[in-house]
Amino acid sequence: MRAVVASYRNASTYHAGTTPPDLWTFSFPLRMFASGRLNARPWLGEAWLFKGGQPFDALLPPIDLLILQVDPAILASRCDAPGRAQLVRWWEAGGATLPSSEARLVAKDTFRSLLRAIDVHEDAPTALLAQAIGRGLLRPLEPSHDEALTVVRRTRQFAVAHRHRPIQVAELCEVLDLPRRKLQYCFRTVLDTTPLHYMHALRLGGARRSLLQGAPTVRVRAAALEWGFAHLGRFSDDYRRLFGELPSETVRRAPTIC
Repeated sequence: MRAVVASYRNASTYHAGTTPPDLWTFSFPLRMFASGRLNARPWLGEAWLFKGGQPFDALLPPIDLLILQVDPAILASRCDAPGRAQLVRWWEAGGATLPSSEARLVAKDTFRSLLRAIDVHEDAPTALLAQAIGRGLLRPLEPSHDEALTVVRRTRQFAVAHRHRPIQVAELCEVLDLPRRKLQYCFRTVLDTTPLHYMHALRLGGARRSLLQGAPTVRVRAAALEWGFAHLGRFSDDYRRLFGELPSETVRRAPTIC
């Protein structure tokens, strides 16, 4: 089992990726200060469980998040027969959710067991998950808005490939062969935002990663230009508004930021 506690404290941020191919990923909010969205669904504090190799697009509010990644074969071995049948249903659906009230209890107990453990491979967290499965608390995911998710993911790919400059909605509509209204609808459905706001936040997040990965040798100006910010003053203002600190402060604090 792998365990990570991630904290996002300043503002709502966008995250995207794919879960590890050979592990199931369980995301438990320890504290959640606002609602979010995950794969075009509202996120109100419930736990989310994804099978291996599952893509995700998320709007994360300020949150403390416990992330557990478990070998599905080991998890199945801890479950009774009804629990293993549940696992098959989740596999077919791509994942499951656990209601927020139950998620908080499981996360609290799991987190405590991890704190007590010398080795994070201790069996207690897996046993707790198996108990929740056996109680029939988790629900398979409903079908997602696949078309809208595809539009958001294609937008992200295009924006990252052309990160050295801002992209306008008209250009994006032409590249994706979509009318403006349909593009706006897709982003509202998946992340409850606009394409322009998303791409701007995406570039700010990219600049932040460049500062963190390159510190202390990377220069703020170089990171800003790499991600399409030609005006350093506006870049610094927008960066501070989103992350709660100036780019130069990120560089200075980089060794202590995860």
